[in-house]
Amino acid sequence: MSYRKAFARLPLLVCVALLAALLGAAAESGAEATVRQISERYRQLDNYTLEYLDNYSNAGQHHRRVSFLRPDNYHIESLDESVKIVQIINANGRWLYAPDLRQYIFVPGQDMRHPAFEVYTIERLASQMKSAEFLPDEALNIAGRSINCRVVRVDVQRGASVTLWIDKEQNLVIRYLGTGSTANGVETIVSTLLSAETNAALTRDQFIFQPSAEDKQVQSIDRRNAGR
Repeated sequence: MSYRKAFARLPLLVCVALLAALLGAAAESGAEATVRQISERYRQLDNYTLEYLDNYSNAGQHHRRVSFLRPDNYHIESLDESVKIVQIINANGRWLYAPDLRQYIFVPGQDMRHPAFEVYTIERLASQMKSAEFLPDEALNIAGRSINCRVVRVDVQRGASVTLWIDKEQNLVIRYLGTGSTANGVETIVSTLLSAETNAALTRDQFIFQPSAEDKQVQSIDRRNAGR
């Protein structure tokens, strides 16, 4: 093909490429676009304090408050009556503190595990998504408040599925239902957001652990006694 013919065909090729891109964007459902948008919203949060009630089919119920300050500072407090544990995580390492026992553990360096799995799951959901569909909208009653939610079901890798209830006003995931197969059979987790503050003023003191003279560093904490 001569250069003249190639240049003559160029506008048509450009048009075809643009059309293909538009068709590809249209092929993504509104539900899939919603999942990508909510994942990006969570990744862009500079700080937050989120209170969760998590119910595991194989591990019972856990209640905790997670605070985050960019880039890598976490304050995680267990609110379970039986287990009182506070985690402080920053660039220096991780502290686990049992206030009732006045004991703490220090693990230096960065931990590769994400400490706030409730947030991490939503942040990475778009990259694991195979397909998504809207379910009927639903109003959830959370801590005495009625919250109108969009509901999206997401199929992810390895046959697992996730359903999100997204607050229409705050654009936060109010409830998360994850279902997947494990060696022990089908397991589920239901994570409910009880309260939320995003991009509010948090002080760095909250993310620094300073043991008192009464606190003792130990190798392990007996969590059976951590709430007594």
